[in-house]
Amino acid sequence: GDGGCFQVFFLNIAILEPGQGLFLAANEPHAYLRGDAVEIMARSDNVVRAGLTPKFKDVEVMGGMLSYDTQELHIFTPNREGPLTSYCPPPEYPDFKLLRIHLQKTSVLDWSCTTYELKDSSGCLLCVQGIAKLFYCVMGCQSPPRGMIVEAGKAYFLPANLVLYFAMQEEFVAFIGEAQTQI
Repeated sequence: GDGGCFQVFFLNIAILEPGQGLFLAANEPHAYLRGDAVEIMARSDNVVRAGLTPKFKDVEVMGGMLSYDTQELHIFTPNREGPLTSYCPPPEYPDFKLLRIHLQKTSVLDWSCTTYELKDSSGCLLCVQGIAKLFYCVMGCQSPPRGMIVEAGKAYFLPANLVLYFAMQEEFVAFIGEAQTQI
């Protein structure tokens, strides 16, 4: 049998409402029981499997790295500005942020509502629903922006110092994971 099935007795159970976020510090084991989630992780090399998969389980390393912290979970409601929702970790963890873009047919779609700037760091665009036209150019450019179609089920690398403009083709949901510190 797999001893990983007993982990449920050592984990907190958190029920999140749609749109909420959960921050977990390093060395906190976690698992999803149901639903969809987008997870972003600070740079590290400490992914350790604890069971319930056929992959290697390093029990000694897992036991030594856990924080055994009993503080309450950091569940938060993100900042929303129109179709943009920003998920930022607590200030003591400045490594990254996650942005959710949700364009609906009822949205007022002027350019200012659908603009985002990647300043001094690269990012990853993960499209989870629909299709949109993404226009992009380097910050400060004078030429017309380039365009491409982005669609659900695909991920795109976003280099630093880009201005992004999203134009909806149908209801569209995507996430941008962005590094906040220089690597």
